[in-house]
Amino acid sequence: MTDYVNLDSEQTKLARNSRDWLLSQIHAFPDKDNKFSRLYSEKDIFFGSFPRRTKKRELDDIDMMIALSAEEAVYNEFTDRIEIYVSDSTYRLKSLCYYNTNILSSRKVINKFISLLNIIPQYEKAEIKRNMEAATLKLRSYFWTFDLVPCFFTQKDWFNS
Repeated sequence: MTDYVNLDSEQTKLARNSRDWLLSQIHAFPDKDNKFSRLYSEKDIFFGSFPRRTKKRELDDIDMMIALSAEEAVYNEFTDRIEIYVSDSTYRLKSLCYYNTNILSSRKVINKFISLLNIIPQYEKAEIKRNMEAATLKLRSYFWTFDLVPCFFTQKDWFNS
């Protein structure tokens, strides 16, 4: 178990410290860019096998959902998609909407994450890209990749549901 299944305790400690440091950098994004949404840090979620302590060797990814304040935006659920509607007064999110709409673009949100990850000096040699609805951060100094998924804590929709 120790040699082939369980994660090395020193590597686990290093990974947690790295994850926490990354999270502190992400929490500074709204101060670095006034078009980045405020965060709803209490709702951040560490998910996947690493935080559940069920990850087997080798540690290859660390998954995090980063909660953003929807700043009074509401969502509407359709059979094939969910749309988040941003008010005109919400300048931080309005720039992340599809052109000429108030509908938030998940691609623009991810790209904003990536652009801000790219300006962290410690990550200048990291591989940072979009993978579906996640921003992935692969550091040269570690074996694992961070998968960052933005999520929103919204108001109830127009039907109060």
